[in-house]
Amino acid sequence: MASSGAQEHARRRTKDIVRRLREQLEFYFGDMNLSRSNFLHQKLKESEYVPIEVLITFNRLKAISTDSNLIQKAVESSSLLKLSEDGTGIGRVEAYSPPSDVNNRTVYVEGLSEATTIDSLKNDFGKCGPIDFVSLPYHKVSKDLKGFAFVTFSEGASAIRALQNFDNFTSGLEPQYPTKESLIAELDKSNSKVSEDGGNKGRSGNEGRSGSEGGSGSEGDAVEPSTKKLRVETSDYTGDKKKKKRKRRKKQLHKYSYKVLHQLEWIRLKKIYVQLQKEGMSQAKQLFKVEQKKNPHLKQAFKLSHKSVDELFTAA
Repeated sequence: MASSGAQEHARRRTKDIVRRLREQLEFYFGDMNLSRSNFLHQKLKESEYVPIEVLITFNRLKAISTDSNLIQKAVESSSLLKLSEDGTGIGRVEAYSPPSDVNNRTVYVEGLSEATTIDSLKNDFGKCGPIDFVSLPYHKVSKDLKGFAFVTFSEGASAIRALQNFDNFTSGLEPQYPTKESLIAELDKSNSKVSEDGGNKGRSGNEGRSGSEGGSGSEGDAVEPSTKKLRVETSDYTGDKKKKKRKRRKKQLHKYSYKVLHQLEWIRLKKIYVQLQKEGMSQAKQLFKVEQKKNPHLKQAFKLSHKSVDELFTAA
């Protein structure tokens, strides 16, 4: 009986792994991901199939399983993917075609927390409509989030719904949302207040008892039992408070305010920013030319610096 139960558990676990592998592979070979992944797109240009040994180096797939047999089963159960004849490569059933009107279906998101993940964004923005793709950039070295994300919906109406449901940049509002540091500071402040209140109660109780007993018995006999009792009660009370605060803080960390901007508006602002950068550099160059004419030594120093850089690169 025990062995049949273990076999059933193993069968369910394998089935779940195959399902997750299929979903991850379909994401990799989906239109939205291929439109952003130059590496996979180039691989499919070179060949109809991408080797499984290449795919298992991808972090998200590697985290699920690197078993080639399970990966083959996952592909066989998919209606979007196919295996090569030798079973060592994976390709698309239909040829890739770049997705249309992506900008109309995408929103730019800020106001992220350190706890933000792709799954949490899907969960929050999934209420506005089906999601095709979530991009959550992070720094390659530190692995810290860059502080923004892009959410692409299946329909343009869902993007408009997201602008209505979340704080929109165009509204001019700057919502205040709790940060991790502010919540921890609030927790420490609350705990210190509770400790002080407990300590004051303990001191007042000890003084009253000592005064009533007067000189009978030693000071330790009169004070120590009461102090121990108060310490236990204060510790338990503070511990309960900490647990409640931690739970509340955890909920608040995931309940932050997003600031959302439509992708088309984001592109427009980006063009303005790039144009301002170009104008600023142009003005800086003109000012530098004026300063060069006024100060010949500056011109000579500039030439020397360029010459040293050229020599450095030549030597390298």
